[in-house]
Amino acid sequence: MTPLTRSTLRTCHRLAIVVAALGFMQTASHAVIALPANMKIMPLGDSITYGVYGNAGYRYPLYVRLNPVASGFQFLGVSSLNPGTLPTAPFDQRFHNGYPSYSCDDINHNLDGLDTATFVAFGSDYRDPKGGYWLTGGNGTGRAAVYPDAILLLVAANDIPRVGMTGVQARIEALLTKITTLRPAARVFLAKSTPYVGYEAAVSTFNGLLVTVAANFQAAGKNITVVDLNTNFPADGLTGDGVHPNETGYNWMADRWYDALVSLYGAPTTPPVVPTGLTTIHLDGSVVLAWSATPEATRLMNPHPSGSGQDARSTVVRASSRRLIGCWNFAG
Repeated sequence: MTPLTRSTLRTCHRLAIVVAALGFMQTASHAVIALPANMKIMPLGDSITYGVYGNAGYRYPLYVRLNPVASGFQFLGVSSLNPGTLPTAPFDQRFHNGYPSYSCDDINHNLDGLDTATFVAFGSDYRDPKGGYWLTGGNGTGRAAVYPDAILLLVAANDIPRVGMTGVQARIEALLTKITTLRPAARVFLAKSTPYVGYEAAVSTFNGLLVTVAANFQAAGKNITVVDLNTNFPADGLTGDGVHPNETGYNWMADRWYDALVSLYGAPTTPPVVPTGLTTIHLDGSVVLAWSATPEATRLMNPHPSGSGQDARSTVVRASSRRLIGCWNFAG
């Protein structure tokens, strides 16, 4: 190691300025969000969860949002219909429990049993409950019980016009009772109904009842979170049938689901603020110190001028002592 020279100090000064610039960039960056690893998420509902007229409905855009921040997460369900472009590896993300025409009762009865009434009445493979017992498994299904961490529950589209509003509060309560009894540790993200053209008053009533029911369950210590999929829904977010979202609507829904998941599970990691009052020991000129969050020394290398790849100079800032440790010239 050669002794410090004025030339070396000038190099150290330049390197320290680079370090300071990098530190400023880090401080100005956005917080990083991380959800718990290996989360199991069950999309549960009707044709909107199924994703009619969409690329797996809200499920594909939600996958895109979750994939960078929820390591190893996986969608759960017994149906893999309408997968869109959801991947099958490293985890098969096609699965869900979204069935067109299903009401609260249809979903309730298939969580720990088998109810084919709607499938028999209307037909089509996408209404087949696939043997039921979606949570408990067994009973001839060949499936094991599943234990989702989060259940994204969206109902209403069929309870409002087809089944009718009479008794709807009791049906919501029965469904939530079933879920919270079978899987008390799961968090139920209970969504307000999306808009339904021609049924605006009924949707408003339904959503009001849903909030009331959710509050009662929360007061009883149940893991219920209300997600508002109605307020500020995009004006151009529905298809021509007035009930099913289009790509714009599904993307907006994915944002709301994502926000709810992050709000509950997200662990923001905010880059540290560069502290004041840093000190330095130097022989000549001046240096600018940068802050590193790690207790280990942060080292920047300057390439050897010969192009050999040998490290020529190194500036070290140690976060724990908040001072410049040294500046060395390794050129022979």
